[in-house]
Amino acid sequence: MSETHNDHVHAVVTGAKSRSHVLYIASYLRRVLQDLSDAGRLRVSFVPAAAFLTAPAVGVEDARALLPDDPRLSLEEGMAGWRFAEGARALYVSVGTPGLKALVALRRANGVRPIHVVVTDEGIGTYGSWTTRRDAIRRQGAAPVTATLKACLIAATGKALTSERWPAYRRTSHGWEVTEAVRAEFRAHTEGASRSVRRSAVILTQPFVDLGLIDEKRYVDYVRGLVASCADAGLEPLVRAHPAEDVRRYDEFEVMRSRGTAELDPLVVGADAVLGGPTTALINLSAMFGANVVWVSEPSLTFLDTDVSEAQRQIFAAFLGRPVRPVDVAARLA
Repeated sequence: MSETHNDHVHAVVTGAKSRSHVLYIASYLRRVLQDLSDAGRLRVSFVPAAAFLTAPAVGVEDARALLPDDPRLSLEEGMAGWRFAEGARALYVSVGTPGLKALVALRRANGVRPIHVVVTDEGIGTYGSWTTRRDAIRRQGAAPVTATLKACLIAATGKALTSERWPAYRRTSHGWEVTEAVRAEFRAHTEGASRSVRRSAVILTQPFVDLGLIDEKRYVDYVRGLVASCADAGLEPLVRAHPAEDVRRYDEFEVMRSRGTAELDPLVVGADAVLGGPTTALINLSAMFGANVVWVSEPSLTFLDTDVSEAQRQIFAAFLGRPVRPVDVAARLA
């Protein structure tokens, strides 16, 4: 933030598509609050983002539940005219990369007024290269040329328009470490919550069927095998579907009712084991809570685990260890 002292900050937030995103943002806003006096004010204008596939959109009530509970912080939905409050320090917090449409609107409304642009993590994709981002955009249905142009635009504008990066993970001389302020934010929302007394293993699934990457029968067969391996190891298998999935495909299994963010579910955090691919959720569960995670993927989709950047590969190694073949899961759990 600017060194000029001003006890009134007006922040606009865009791009939050999950409750994890809101927690990344919350950890940064908590730092802003620490720099304010007791009489200071932090006004937050929360602009909801479009939902991913069929996942429920993250709204202002999610933000109200997860942002710091501080009397100096006020929260509102949207930003009238994209104008910052008169006399306040202008702060724009975005997820993944600065939103170009939002920045254009902010510039039109506020002229040359200084705006401090902060970018938080989108997820493990944040640590990819432009080629891994291009491939991810293509998997979401974009045409090859569109995906390439969008990935190049994100890479080119991200650094140029960002004043400050607020990452969940940092590369140090000792390897990759989780940012302590982010870890504290996650843990604050699960401490004291009741956990299951049952010995359980949670299987985190992904919307690969919904994205057209695999046939539904083949993917359900894979999940069925994991369920059997967990049972063989003496653990109660619980399937936790991704919020963007059609959960009905898992009707034959015991499915966890909670959807949303796995890292905020005490039954997931407190499970004896959590199984899944190298997703943001699995990495966060390991890094934020020290969960016993098992990196396992459907064999035809392992290219998603290997076609990654060097930074992503290092993060996988630091927090997930080595991948386990589906046939070896029971032995790994035992």
